[in-house]
Amino acid sequence: MAIQRTRSVALALTLTMTCGALVVVQAAPAYADPGGIVISELNYHAVSDVDGDDFLELSNTSAASIDVSGWSFSAGVTGTLPAGTVIPANGYLVVGKDAARFQLTYGFAPDAVYGGNLSNSGETVTLVDGALAVIDTVTYADVAPWPTSPDATGPTLELRDLLSDNTLPESWGASVATGGTPKAVNSINGTGVPPAITETLATPARPTPSQAVVVSARLQPGSTATLSYKIMFAADVAIPFLDDAASPGGAGDGVYAATIPAQSGGKLIRYRIDAMAGSKAYSMPAAGESMRYRGVVVRDSAVTSQLPVIEWFMDDAVYADILANHRLDDVAGAAVWAYNGEVIDGVQMSVRGNSSRTDAKVNWKVVMPAGYKFDLGGQLPYALDKFALQNYSANFADVGWSTVKAAGARGLSIIPVRTQRNAAFWSLGRIMETEDGSWRTAQGVKNWAIYKADGGAVGKTASPAALKAALWLDKKTREDEDFTDVWTLSNTVDAPASAAQQAWIYENVNVPELINYMAINSIMRHQDSGWYNWWLARDTEGTGRWEMWHWDLNWIFTVPASDGKGLFLTPDTSNRFTQAMLKYPEFKEMFYRRLSTLSDQFLAAGQFEAQWDAISTKTTPEWNLDRAKWGGYTPHRHGRLSLRASPTGGRPS
Repeated sequence: MAIQRTRSVALALTLTMTCGALVVVQAAPAYADPGGIVISELNYHAVSDVDGDDFLELSNTSAASIDVSGWSFSAGVTGTLPAGTVIPANGYLVVGKDAARFQLTYGFAPDAVYGGNLSNSGETVTLVDGALAVIDTVTYADVAPWPTSPDATGPTLELRDLLSDNTLPESWGASVATGGTPKAVNSINGTGVPPAITETLATPARPTPSQAVVVSARLQPGSTATLSYKIMFAADVAIPFLDDAASPGGAGDGVYAATIPAQSGGKLIRYRIDAMAGSKAYSMPAAGESMRYRGVVVRDSAVTSQLPVIEWFMDDAVYADILANHRLDDVAGAAVWAYNGEVIDGVQMSVRGNSSRTDAKVNWKVVMPAGYKFDLGGQLPYALDKFALQNYSANFADVGWSTVKAAGARGLSIIPVRTQRNAAFWSLGRIMETEDGSWRTAQGVKNWAIYKADGGAVGKTASPAALKAALWLDKKTREDEDFTDVWTLSNTVDAPASAAQQAWIYENVNVPELINYMAINSIMRHQDSGWYNWWLARDTEGTGRWEMWHWDLNWIFTVPASDGKGLFLTPDTSNRFTQAMLKYPEFKEMFYRRLSTLSDQFLAAGQFEAQWDAISTKTTPEWNLDRAKWGGYTPHRHGRLSLRASPTGGRPS
């Protein structure tokens, strides 16, 4: 008999057919005796970012073996435990995503394999017995009050006490060990739920240079506490955090406070609270949080702009080391980001791009700490966990990505911003989505096979292993699979025209999407999209068809004299995929029809120029500052001269 947990109050729903109608039958609540099977550990986003390293653990908290044959997951993941599956008394059962990958990573085989994926951002996972009665259900998240460090930073999400209420976030904590403790006692077992620090306030939230900052918070009465603060990158300063007559509400009410002295404009102030209640240590940010500090930034009245102003902070030594030693290897440095009073500690920034990595003003990849996202005060369509701070001062990418979206292709959000680094002007740049993380989820492609092109022109190689070794393609998803799928694509298209090649394209390519991709490239003269600067993506679990996505639109709207690509009426100068498509009359006719439609949509006289000018109206003051600091194009003139030349050398008829 299954032993169900007393705190499981979720309801099981059984679906049956009665007289041709679908009827929902509500089972009894899952109340029962203490002990039994509990979801005790979740590795929902492994540090490797490989789904095959994810797992969940079930623990038997009773003194008797429990037969779980036929039990299944009804939410979160899928799968049914096979006949003969028994969890011994006080034992464990581990369910992995991929048996071979789990064995490689953890050194032993999982007891079972689930279907689907554990969500990186949180979801409900429910275990039911053979009669569909709920045994256990957990709704976890990667944001506070749940521990945030289990989101791809190394720890797993572990239950502190197997008999605690595991529906509560405080019952969980981050594992001590990277990769957790699959099929073993949790590393934080028996630690108990620590007290919590709540109602934390920094007043004022945006201080002026003349204002001290009062930090207050509610602690467990009788605690002893310290406020540690740091200015910019100086050492921490520890001061008493007291519940005395000077604290809000007066002495003894559980609200503690301390005062940080006033600082000059643009300075970053970070702080944290560490407390003891008897023998229990607790803090804000809490243990298991991916941010060590909260913070405020002192207003600088000299900084005014029509653009969003990003204030980012990186220690000079870290900044210098990245530019001197890590332009090419993606090593990240610690940073802090702030926008409109919101301060995010624990950000990681690394140099990104191809040829631009050697520029004085580099592009940055920005990664938020686990459990935190950035939405630019609601100006982005959704919050991002990863994005780019591009070095663009000119408006080409803004116009380009707007064109891609308006033409119905998969586009990116891009927003001009002014950035201040360490309280000084750093750049006119762009906050831009990248084709990963939140973007993939929003586009519904997170389970696709996705490759970013660093070269190769979709050219053929001797084998999947040879294609991987060429480093032409950066495999972004399904990393536990090899390169066979994209090798088949490249070796098929990089071949003479044939009936077999044509049939393969019909069966394996999203033809309308690829035709649209090609026509957009001709409209905006993306002549730098042959060898690289594109993505390949395959709907592996759905249609099985390939698409191409746009990338790197900062060198578009060029002219033949500057790029040497001639008319560029068809985007086939070197890319084997687009060349293969244009070998066949029906695809070529489709291309010209789509190009004609897009010409009517975009190539009206002055249309692109007006779009450019609308952006420049807001960016010109920062553009002049940027040019003075970094060099580059003169505002207006360069871009408008390029746009004035028709992108395809004249509207196609």
